[in-house]
Amino acid sequence: MKFIFNLMNIVILTFFLSGCYTVGNTVTTKFDVFSNETVSTTNEVCEDGFCTKFKVSSSGSFLYVSYLGRNWLFLEKIQMKIDGPIETRTLEGEFGFEDDYLAGETTETQTLEGKFFREVLGGGRVKETLTVRITHSLRDFFEKSLGEKVYIRMTGKQYYKDVEFEVINNDKGQWYQFVNLYK
Repeated sequence: MKFIFNLMNIVILTFFLSGCYTVGNTVTTKFDVFSNETVSTTNEVCEDGFCTKFKVSSSGSFLYVSYLGRNWLFLEKIQMKIDGPIETRTLEGEFGFEDDYLAGETTETQTLEGKFFREVLGGGRVKETLTVRITHSLRDFFEKSLGEKVYIRMTGKQYYKDVEFEVINNDKGQWYQFVNLYK
């Protein structure tokens, strides 16, 4: 009887853990009958509280970049820098609502503007997301970052959070998948 109980616990634990594990980066493509266009979306991928998600369609492509944590930063801007003196992009915005964005425009300083929205998640977590329209220049930045170390600074009203990670340069990487979707 004890053996059966332990076996049941192992089976239940296996199902629970498999539900928490993500399969990896995926792209979902659907045809929208209302807009008469095909829309491709990547899943959200997070690295140490910095999350990205891409949406690509014929009417426009968008980057959703988020801070995920236990305390509010009240984000004002997000900077992304490729290792070395290559390039930096600054994403700035105003507080708004999901999918309420300003058209992203590239200036000489490579600043893109968008809208932030904030939400409270379960377990005492918060999420602040900036949505920006992707320009050719921003797409080129993502392409140049493939296989490189990228530094992120998420700057809030009083505090900031730094994150660094290597960008995957194959079909398992989200940024790689986006670069190949957005041509």
